[in-house]
Parts: sequence; structure tokens; C-alpha cells
Amino acid sequence: MNAKRILALLCLAAAGCGANDGSSIQVVGRVATPTASANTACTFATGTYTSGGILDLQGALTYLLPVEVDNNMADPGTNGTGSPAALTWTAEKVRTRIVSTGFTPQLLTVPAESIMPADTTSVKEGTKQVLFVPLVQPALGAQIKAAAGSFSGFKTVEIGYQLLGRTADDGTHDTAEKFYSIEICDGCLLAQPTCATGKTLTRAPSCFDPGQDQSLYVCQ
Repeated sequence: MNAKRILALLCLAAAGCGANDGSSIQVVGRVATPTASANTACTFATGTYTSGGILDLQGALTYLLPVEVDNNMADPGTNGTGSPAALTWTAEKVRTRIVSTGFTPQLLTVPAESIMPADTTSVKEGTKQVLFVPLVQPALGAQIKAAAGSFSGFKTVEIGYQLLGRTADDGTHDTAEKFYSIEICDGCLLAQPTCATGKTLTRAPSCFDPGQDQSLYVCQ
């Protein structure tokens, strides 16, 4: 029996305890966005990663972050197969906070941190899963937009986030805090390009709300 299994059993015997070492339940990073199609749903997969993103303040003012979460509490003797369901982990809440911005003055009116419901997709012991973190919600997006004012080019907002959750045996296990940088722009993704002769302006399929990561319109 490995050390993490023993810790989990001790926590259960003691009516639950917290584990915030960030290694039992680990956010590996943002997974890559699949190519969007108008005919099929976006399928995000573990094992491929990217970093950084763009949020257009003329869009929906939301940013949904797909991350890989690994449940590392597997007994080495089982290699993640046939492992007990007691250590299946589910996120309950997401804690987010503004770490820094490229604005002057800084976002003094934005709350230091906020806690919101999480993606409740379960992660079985010894497996990995893609979960979606609501990094920017409309209320926060509106505050960022108000603080940014009128500007050209890009400004950077860095946001810290942490997933708070429990295993099925009621043990508390939270991830370590991770940080994600978003480039803020004002119209860069929603602008309509001028199409060359023979090309038609078309709304591009996307895996996210308008204003996140990719241009809304393309010439085809």
C-alpha cells in the first residue's frame, strides 16, 4: 500500500482532512483546442497542450479554460486498473484571482478572489480527464473591460486558479494554484475582414463563445 493510499485512509478515519500538496490531484496544463467544425462537437483530449490565450472585449466577455487534471492516487500495484472507486475525485468549486494586469492603474475594483461552481466531471483514480475552468465570467469580463478603457494592441491579464474537490470517500483534495495569461484586445477577433474577389465572409465555427482565442469571421 503506497503512502497516498495510507493518507487517504487516515483522512477517512479522522472524518476527513485536507490535502493541498498539488500532487495527488494535479492540473497538468491547458489542453490544445481541436479544430472546430460546424457539423461536429469539439472533442478535447488529454496529452496535447498549449499556453496563453486571447480575449476580445467586444465579444462575450467569457474565457473557458480546458485543462488536463490527473488523479495520481493510483496504487502502483494496479496501474490504475481495478482501483477502488473511493479515490475517484470530483471538483466542487473553482477559486480564481487576478494576479496582475497590464493596465495602469491596476484593477483595484476587481475582487481579490472569487469562488464559483466547477466542472463536476469525475476523475477516477490513476486516470486523467479534461475539465473546463470558468476563468473569466461575464461579471469579471465586464470589470476588465471597464478598467481597460479605450486602447489599441494588447494588454495582459494573469489569473490564478485552483480546483477544490473531494474524493468519493469524502477526503478533501485541492489542486495547487496554477496561473494563466490572457492577452486582452479590443476588437481584434471580432473584426470583419475584407474578402478578396471570389471569397465570401463566413462566420467561423468555434469551440468557445465569440471573443475567445480565434477570429469570428473568415473568408472562404
